[in-house]
Amino acid sequence: MSTLKLRLSAGLTGNQEGVGYGSYTNRSRWNGLNPANDGFIDIGNGNSLVSYGGPELKWESTLQYATGLDFGFNNDRLSGSIDVYRKETIDLIFNTPQAQPAVTPVKFENLPDSKIVNQGVEFSLGYDLVESEDFNWSANFNVAYNDNMVESLLGQYDFADVNGPGLTGAFAMRLQEGYPMFSYYLLEFEGYDAAGQAIVSDEKSFVGKSALPNLTGGLSTNLNYKQFSLSAYFNGQFGHYIYNNTANAFFTAGAFGTTRNVLPETLTSGEAIGASAPASTRFLEKGDFVRQGEVIGFVGNSGNAEGTVPHLHFEIQYLGTSQDIYEFVLQSWINYEKGKLFPKNTKDLLIY
Repeated sequence: MSTLKLRLSAGLTGNQEGVGYGSYTNRSRWNGLNPANDGFIDIGNGNSLVSYGGPELKWESTLQYATGLDFGFNNDRLSGSIDVYRKETIDLIFNTPQAQPAVTPVKFENLPDSKIVNQGVEFSLGYDLVESEDFNWSANFNVAYNDNMVESLLGQYDFADVNGPGLTGAFAMRLQEGYPMFSYYLLEFEGYDAAGQAIVSDEKSFVGKSALPNLTGGLSTNLNYKQFSLSAYFNGQFGHYIYNNTANAFFTAGAFGTTRNVLPETLTSGEAIGASAPASTRFLEKGDFVRQGEVIGFVGNSGNAEGTVPHLHFEIQYLGTSQDIYEFVLQSWINYEKGKLFPKNTKDLLIY
């Protein structure tokens, strides 16, 4: 064993994320001039309300305490860590609807008696698989589990509007004590009847699904052989669901009556053209994914006594921009024509 370290931590932090600029105080804006067709300019437009705050609004407070263990073996050729944590957030800030008539339809407030708890465990492990003069290969792995729960809250709050034709006032989530944040609160969809009408439950309810993943992980590997380098990274999230608002609004049989484009499966779904498509579990989809982050490689110095020949550098990014090899080689040649000599330091030549 080369490393063994125990960590303990605790802290209290404040957060006002999401409130936006100046939304915690009263602000109004002059409506500006209003010239009429006859040339008369009305300067009495007055002000319009931009935000309505309140002196009682305060930061969310998060108390976090955790313990962790770092370890390593064989001069840290094998190393890793494990962490256990608990985060308690109180005075949750929420943009709540106001009873009408009111100065503003919504207002930022601290939810009464609100307490959100996140607790979980994180584990990481790294290993240098091969170590030699010309060839090196290492890999790293991490995984984390998080449990989210609204442990205390007075009242219930509906949010996550579902928009589209026939969906006025529809929403997908409810914040309520005893359930995770971002829990779906929907009608249960059970298919279609003989007439092609949707079969749904009589009332909305919590469907046991949330938009928050409870398991995340990542895997990376790095390989070096002489002047060649290759790295790859994969990450994933699991256990969460996504509401397909686009499908709810546009990809139903009702779209045939409005000449909108639909998906091919809409033709064979069994749904009648005149059927209603309320917000329901019909449009809930699993959000699990594994994604490739990036793969990068390059060839280094050629050992030319007069300098170096054009270096080939390529970059492939699954999500992001790609460096075109042809454009790079072309630019390298232009640089050569200008300077007549390539720098011997590889890092000065590579384009990132």
